[in-house]
Amino acid sequence: MITIQINEIIIFTKIHNDMITNYFKLLLASSIILISFGCKDDDGFSEEDVVETYNIVSYKANIPVDLNNDKKTSTNLLDEIEILNKQENFLEVRPKVNSIYFNFPLTIINQDYPSIPSGYADFVKYGFVTSTTLSDKVMVIKDSSYTESNYTGNKENKKNVSIENLKIIDYNRLSTNITKSYYDFSTKQWIELNIEVIFQKRI
Repeated sequence: MITIQINEIIIFTKIHNDMITNYFKLLLASSIILISFGCKDDDGFSEEDVVETYNIVSYKANIPVDLNNDKKTSTNLLDEIEILNKQENFLEVRPKVNSIYFNFPLTIINQDYPSIPSGYADFVKYGFVTSTTLSDKVMVIKDSSYTESNYTGNKENKKNVSIENLKIIDYNRLSTNITKSYYDFSTKQWIELNIEVIFQKRI
């Protein structure tokens, strides 16, 4: 009688231990699965990762130009357009990525001073609003072109601007390429430039 009870206790204890072991194995496996699904992979970005305001940290043209009439040409347009160095907001990505606000420097050529017969350039921010959808590290732009009005004295010059989809470089930077016209003092004409733009989150 006692032997039977001892055997039953041993069997019960073994079953109980096996259940506990299996429970912890199941718990561990579930935790690993949850962690795997809860973490982003190395290339994964969510909409929340890109919502922010950005300034322009790189604005490089495909050919050298003189946009500020300093008699020097450069492909680095940060050297040519003073407003780009003022840490201003040039891009705003709103929550849910349903609206995005671009600003690019627009040219106004002033010819008011006889001492500068060729004129001098002022640059102001010109805004453009559209929407995007996020897909595989790319922010696909709904409307990718717009028309802006530049001025040479009182003469209005309508120029088309086209924007490629925004690419996510990392958690702080976005990039795009734009086609945009600027007045080049070295050739004394408006030139359509292909410009590589890098935006960085404002700190």
